[in-house]
Amino acid sequence: MKLFKLIFSLFFLIVTIIWTLFTISFIGLNSEGWEWAQNLPGVPELNKWLTEFIASHGNDTMKRWGLYAFMVGIDVVLVYTTIFYPIQKIPFLGKMLKWITGIIPTLGAIAIIAGAVLLWVI
Repeated sequence: MKLFKLIFSLFFLIVTIIWTLFTISFIGLNSEGWEWAQNLPGVPELNKWLTEFIASHGNDTMKRWGLYAFMVGIDVVLVYTTIFYPIQKIPFLGKMLKWITGIIPTLGAIAIIAGAVLLWVI
């Protein structure tokens, strides 16, 4: 079972890194990381799918902000989960840190919900 947890944690870390690189590139902060990531197997297909998904929602300002909120919200939740899964295993300190910083995934979830509303409802 420990091997499965290790493999799953590494896979989750890879997904988090790839999603973070795409989000940073999409927002326009830095595109070098995403260009490097497209050399990995399967990532060019993911890029094509994500680009088509983004293009299907048009260029309306509200939808664009909804897309930003949706992608950043998912990124925040992924990064928080990736970081705090191993940290929460520390007996007292890990639980306390998770409890203190619990607002971070809540804000990420709110961003996901707000982004989804702006994308699909408005």
